[in-house]
Amino acid sequence: MRAFFRIIFTLLKWLVLAALFVEILSFAVITASNYLIYGNLREGPKAVYDPYALYLQGGGLWPTAHVEVSRIPKNNRTLWFFGGSTMRASSAPYAASIPSLVAKRLNDREKTLSGSLRFNCVN
Repeated sequence: MRAFFRIIFTLLKWLVLAALFVEILSFAVITASNYLIYGNLREGPKAVYDPYALYLQGGGLWPTAHVEVSRIPKNNRTLWFFGGSTMRASSAPYAASIPSLVAKRLNDREKTLSGSLRFNCVN
């Protein structure tokens, strides 16, 4: 019985060491490829984090593209989006932000369904 536990312990030890080796090797490959492709160790532009700032980029609220307004106020809908740089599309034009794309999809859908609702998505 003692030999059985020794085999199990040895097997678990080597499995943990193999997993650590694969993790370290993966990290090294990704870091090296980022350096070769982008010229620095991390992908993308450097961002400065300020925990006391409401917006990390200037400009405040970004406009949303594809917004439509109905003449009947009860048919207007506003959707609020909250999130970080992915939601804001900080490195892309504001028309490519998630709220702009959702507004386009919803307003186009309402037109094809002959609906009267109009959507404004606010980031």
